[in-house]
Amino acid sequence: MSIQADLQIVHYLVTKIHVEFNPIYFRGKEESTILSDIKMIDPDIDFYVSPIDEKNELYSNLTVNLGIEDRDKPTPLKYSLELFGVFSIKPETSEDLRNKLLPLNPAAMLYGIARGVLGQILGQGPLKDYVLPSVNFAEIYKRKLLKVIKEKSVAKAKKTKSKRPLREK
Repeated sequence: MSIQADLQIVHYLVTKIHVEFNPIYFRGKEESTILSDIKMIDPDIDFYVSPIDEKNELYSNLTVNLGIEDRDKPTPLKYSLELFGVFSIKPETSEDLRNKLLPLNPAAMLYGIARGVLGQILGQGPLKDYVLPSVNFAEIYKRKLLKVIKEKSVAKAKKTKSKRPLREK
């Protein structure tokens, strides 16, 4: 029996990377204080995983941002990473295991790569000890599903409201 997992990353690409330091934030502050400030901010994470195709491959996009959307809030560090990955799954993998592996594992695998890429860049500067925090992809996925359900509900309510007949006075 092979020790290799049923889901394998075939290849990946870092499609976007942007790192920005705020030198004003560093004035008069200890590195440990700055690191503590950053660690209090949750990164914004989004991902997409495609259905499995006829070659037993799937594709995933991952976006990780920190401080990019909130331009008014001063932060010592802003970053944005986007990764794309191609994954393969063994044809003999059971439907049950496929359902457990997808859609979270491809994004989690790309997140590990994002952690390494960001660590290499930050290792050259004043925040060399910053590590992209571990996150709960099940919770992120749950929030994504709830957001989609809410958006569909709002859209349906608007559609229903626009179809109501006008009342006579």
